[in-house]
Amino acid sequence: MMSKPISGAGLRGQSAGSTALCTVGLTGTGLTYRGYDISELAEKANFEEVAHMLLKGHLPTQTELDAYTAKLKGMR
Repeated sequence: MMSKPISGAGLRGQSAGSTALCTVGLTGTGLTYRGYDISELAEKANFEEVAHMLLKGHLPTQTELDAYTAKLKGMR
């Protein structure tokens, strides 16, 4: 039998790992991808823009987006 009550803190303050892709709980709604607030990305960016940003580290220029979109279409 347990002699000490369990605290209600859960995993608060614990790190599961480090990544450059996202952060949780630092600003805004609490979730960012590569520094961009997820709610702003959901409103203003399309799937291809976000996928490019996650892979390359930055939002694409129009030229990069066109090339990336064509590459994705070619793999379908």
